[in-house]
Amino acid sequence: MAVTERYQGLGVGRRLLEAAIKTFTEQARGELFLETSSTLVPAIRLYESFGCVHARRPSGPSHYERADVYMVYR
Repeated sequence: MAVTERYQGLGVGRRLLEAAIKTFTEQARGELFLETSSTLVPAIRLYESFGCVHARRPSGPSHYERADVYMVYR
């Protein structure tokens, strides 16, 4: 998930995350996870505010080349 600079700070990321979580909970399949970079502190705070917690990343390749943070929605 990314929001261009022009639209950052307008709540777009929050609305995108709300929609993703809503879709996930309606489908109730598996585990909702995300991978991000520790340099994206505002994004990590947003994810935490929605109930995402830091977790150990499963083995295997990452979906995001710069990812060093793995979180799951609880």
